[in-house]
Amino acid sequence: MPQAKASKEARPINAAGRTGLCVKITAMHLTKEQVTVLAQKRSCPRCDFDKTVGNALCRRCRSKLPSHMRSDIENIPSKDGWLVGRALKAAANYFDVHFQSIRNFGGGKKR
Repeated sequence: MPQAKASKEARPINAAGRTGLCVKITAMHLTKEQVTVLAQKRSCPRCDFDKTVGNALCRRCRSKLPSHMRSDIENIPSKDGWLVGRALKAAANYFDVHFQSIRNFGGGKKR
């Protein structure tokens, strides 16, 4: 089996000669207890501002999300752990991708 070119980490090459760049992204599964603890926390996990008890993110962070992403991270104690985990992962990806251009020009927090 041929080896991949030297890079930060060697990636296996499949039978078609392509590197394994496509990986399956799995959703984060939260238990009911983890969802309850997240809902009861007083600070936002993203920016450390005060948040409304029962929501996953503070009002400021939720307002930066598109409207179709907000509903899954509001009133989370009544929702399934898988749904909340998937919504939090989608929100984190949105913040990383959407605000990347701002960070490229020297603005925003370096994470």
